[in-house]
Amino acid sequence: MRLSCCGAMTMAGNANSAASPAALTSAIDQRRTHMKQPALTLLFGLTLAAGGPPVNAEDAASPSGEDLFKFHGCVNCHGVDGKEPVSKMVPELAGQPASEIYANASKILGGKGTTEESKLMHAAFYSPASCDAPPSSEHLRSIARWLSSR
Repeated sequence: MRLSCCGAMTMAGNANSAASPAALTSAIDQRRTHMKQPALTLLFGLTLAAGGPPVNAEDAASPSGEDLFKFHGCVNCHGVDGKEPVSKMVPELAGQPASEIYANASKILGGKGTTEESKLMHAAFYSPASCDAPPSSEHLRSIARWLSSR
């Protein structure tokens, strides 16, 4: 009993031969073992190609402020590098002190902004239609530091 490359069971090359249940079980076990080896080799190869085994989140490098600015969608309103807002209602953030950017953004994202502009920004992140996730406090600090250096 053997399995062909497409998985069909044959008895010494004769597909019409009767096979015992033990022979079928043996052939299936052999096929499973044979199929596992390439899969494990492929998995090992992909792991090496990806740079090694998975890394814990704590061990990974933190994303840059610029990457976070883009990821959270800040660029959609404040423009590239925080220098080209899409409207006069949206402030230019580049070059402002990081502490000021962080404080204002935290207040706005926390729903404590009092201006119409800040209410719009809060709504943009917390509306059901929003695709952008608001940044965490750590991400917001990183974004603020990056913007202040622009």
